[in-house]
Amino acid sequence: MAPVPLDHRAEAESGADCAREWREVIVDALAQARATGGLRPDTDLGDLAFALIAVLETANAQAVLDEEDIPYQRAGRLLLRAEATDPADPVLAQGCPARQDPPGRP
Repeated sequence: MAPVPLDHRAEAESGADCAREWREVIVDALAQARATGGLRPDTDLGDLAFALIAVLETANAQAVLDEEDIPYQRAGRLLLRAEATDPADPVLAQGCPARQDPPGRP
């Protein structure tokens, strides 16, 4: 049986769609944080989302290699404190919560 050729264009478009959707989720969450007073009013949400995603991708690689959630916590604290209206907020000390798999997924 011959292998089925992959449609790399469709695969790339699917990946791009996922990346755009993820960016929108992050920007929406940051917008909500700004609207409720958690982020400074002058925060550039696009820039912060870009930086946060970049740091989280690095944290993901480190968390997988080290099999621990500490990199996620560091990533959350690193950038959000700089834009927070109250950098001493105890919520920021927690960083990003540990990853939780959806029910039914190992």
